[in-house]
Amino acid sequence: MLAETDNSMKIIRLFTFIAILLAVSTTQAQKLVYDLAPPTITVNNAARTVSFDVVLPQNVAVKGGVANCYLYKDTAKVPDSYGELFSFFAGAPGQNLNFIATDVKYGCYFSRFAVLTDDSTYHFSNIVQNICVELPNAIDKISATTISVYPNPATNTINIKSKENTNIVITNLAGVKVLESTIQAGENNINISILPQGFYFVKTGNYSIQKFLKE
Repeated sequence: MLAETDNSMKIIRLFTFIAILLAVSTTQAQKLVYDLAPPTITVNNAARTVSFDVVLPQNVAVKGGVANCYLYKDTAKVPDSYGELFSFFAGAPGQNLNFIATDVKYGCYFSRFAVLTDDSTYHFSNIVQNICVELPNAIDKISATTISVYPNPATNTINIKSKENTNIVITNLAGVKVLESTIQAGENNINISILPQGFYFVKTGNYSIQKFLKE
């Protein structure tokens, strides 16, 4: 009789262990089924706006009362390092959402879509998107009436021709200042040999902007 009781207890423990395993497996499986499609992104260079069209996954139960959906930027190009860029309140699963970021600085950003679910866990899209807000041609033409930058592309030096004495700042696409100088009316030679290859902006004190490529 005692042996039968021991066997019964062993069977109960076995089924309890199996039930725990199934529960854990189910929970882990639920965390893996989220299919977060990246937003459709539209950039308006002239207005410096970025429009995001998002469709929430059908199977996501979003956490109520908080900003559930985020886009992150990563200027260091490290996919696991995030800083909040834009956020908005999520609605029902499967809902279409649209929001517009305004006054976006010229440059390139890395974004990733994520939702915060009822278990207080963030789930990220596997796709990192590259967003670039560039100078429109109209601004380039206006800028050309104040300063001109040549040659473009350039290697070790650039020439900046200005109609007046002014300060210039050279920034990279992320908006980080890399060089600063005071130039005179006429032609000025600027050494850019220390700069890595890539696109840069030349900005003057009167907000005239020119873009050039360092090769």
